Parts: sequence; C-alpha cells; structure tokens
Amino acid sequence: MSEIITTITTAGYQASVNNAPDADGFRIKLQYADIYSGSTKKGRFEVKGAKISNNQIRIRAVITSESEEYSYDSVRLIETLSGKAIHFATIKRKDNGVLDFVSPSKKSTFSFNLTFSTISADKITIIQDDGNSLALAELDTHKQASEAHEELFSKKANNTLTLTAGNGLTGGGNLTANRTFALGTPSSITASTTNSVTADSHTHEVDKASTTVAGIVQLYNGVDSSNTARALTAAQGKVLNDKITNAKPVVYTGLD
Repeated sequence: MSEIITTITTAGYQASVNNAPDADGFRIKLQYADIYSGSTKKGRFEVKGAKISNNQIRIRAVITSESEEYSYDSVRLIETLSGKAIHFATIKRKDNGVLDFVSPSKKSTFSFNLTFSTISADKITIIQDDGNSLALAELDTHKQASEAHEELFSKKANNTLTLTAGNGLTGGGNLTANRTFALGTPSSITASTTNSVTADSHTHEVDKASTTVAGIVQLYNGVDSSNTARALTAAQGKVLNDKITNAKPVVYTGLD
C-alpha cells in the first residue's frame, strides 16, 4: 500500500506568513476537512487534534454518509483564522489510491500525524482532542448503529453452510472445520466404458482399434478368423512360426 503524503498549498503557506496572529499567537486554524473522491467533493467535516511536538500535530476527522457509499482518495485541510475558508494542505496517497470508504452503515475515522518542515506547529491551532472523547463518541455511535452489525453479519458465511462434493468428487461438509475435496478413485476402463461420472468415481471412453484408428483391441487365440479389428495372440503366433519352421520344402523335378 502506497505511503500517505501531505502537500501544503501556496495559499496555505502564504496564510501562515500573512495572517495576523490571534490573541494566542496562532496564524493558522485548521477547522475542517473537505473529502474528495477524485475531483468530486463529498462533504466537509470538523477536524480535531492535538500538538505532538514543535513541528508535528495529530489530526482526526470522522467522515460519514447519510445516503450513499463512496470511497475517498484525498483530504483537503481548511484553514479559517483569516475569516475565509483557505485550502491549507492536501493529504493523499503517493499513488493516488483510495484512503478509505464510507456508507450509511460505516463511518471512517481519518487520523493522521502532520509533520511540518517549513512551518512551526506553534503557529497552528486546532480544536483540542486527546483522542479519548473522539474514541468514546465513536464507540457510543457504533453501539447504537445496529444496522452496521447486521450488515457485517449478513455478509459472513454461517458454519451451518454445507459444501457438497459433486459427482466424481469426495469430501466436503459444513464450515465447523476445514474441508477438502478429492477426486474419486477412477473406475476400471474397459472396451465398453463411456465418458461418465458417478457419485464418487468416473470413467472414460476409449476408442476401439481398427485398421485406421489406434485404440483398445481384443486378442484372438486362433488363426481361422478374418476379423480386422482383433489381434493374434502370442501363442497362435508361435504355432504359425513352428509350422513355417518345420515345413518341408517342396522339390520340383520337372514340369507338368
């Protein structure tokens, strides 16, 4: 997954320099997060957070949707100290990939640590939140959102679901344990078998041999057949060989 990067806009940097400091000396007030899916703005949400060090702050925003499910790929932080809504910085993945998704039954809590190299965190104010109030608020909302649990449970596979082995296979069972399938032991192939399966086995059809087709052939233990689809046994081959070997030559002494 690609890393998340933050880019301060030109307008944001200029605001950090040109904004008149407030009574506490802050020049930037991060108040909102605009959520974008591609070039489409999906909503504006309040930002909370806390200072971590002189150059780092943590921000959080709870992103919701009342009517649609969508993914978002960028967060634009909005500065408001000047009285205007200024696009201060953009947070997104380096490869422009999706950050998260929301739906009417799923909220997204976006939390990110911002590290500044050109602006001191001392110049930036944000609604303080140590994380506990946000977490507890989310937990309360989650407990009340029964439809969120129903959606998750509706997508899980029950352990009573049965996986049934089809013809030619063995194994299967319900999901109370790991299940495997195996190919059933093949049945013997004969001259009359066909391409078929049974509950736990299978067989194949084999071509029968002829003078033009290679295949299975039946042996014939005799020399009195003219069948071209049978083969001579070794025993009858020996009989023929013995007769040829023991045959007496015919001597012609003259012409008829």
